[in-house]
Amino acid sequence: MIMRLPGFAFVSVTVIFMTQVIASSVTEKAASYDIEDFGTHGHLFDIKEVSLLTEVMDKLQEAEKNGKLKELNEQFIAKVREKVLRPVAVAGIKNADKKRSWTYDPTYTQLEDVRDDKGRVLIAAGTTINPLDKLKWGKKVILIDGDSNGQISWAKSQDGIITLVRGAPLIAAKELNRRVYFDQGGYLCKKFRIEAVPAIIEQDGHLLRITEEAI
Repeated sequence: MIMRLPGFAFVSVTVIFMTQVIASSVTEKAASYDIEDFGTHGHLFDIKEVSLLTEVMDKLQEAEKNGKLKELNEQFIAKVREKVLRPVAVAGIKNADKKRSWTYDPTYTQLEDVRDDKGRVLIAAGTTINPLDKLKWGKKVILIDGDSNGQISWAKSQDGIITLVRGAPLIAAKELNRRVYFDQGGYLCKKFRIEAVPAIIEQDGHLLRITEEAI
């Protein structure tokens, strides 16, 4: 009985058969050759490059011997002390010459669906949340220029968290007899679009009110 194969099956069987024949031929030829080690030819050179770690350690030891390392350490400590005692002032902030007030809405709107690993929607796009619906802002945040004697004197009568935009926090803390903070990188000023100080950030219902005070 002759069994007829469909055209594509016949082609597949033929390809497999030819592949096996070629593989068998290559294997037989490879087995007929001897593998030899012909040795090493040409000039070989030792690696002369100094290890990076060794070079660094040598330079450190040299710096320690000639006193340069001690000098670098002292410079580093001085720079750190300077940054701590007097952080970089917030750029672009002036002393307020008029009163200005506005509000900030902290409401957040989710732009895309948040789904779990099974694709179920946990938070739908368009969902809004205002943290002030559940939480309280707490004490007022009062931003001042720590180099201004007038603002330091004014801050003594204010109840809130004193935050400098310029000046030395430790000196201001001693002067005000309370803990003083610093608006590092101008985060608060940028966030709430503050351009002048003194400025006060406080809760106003479901919003935050920012007021620049002329004193």
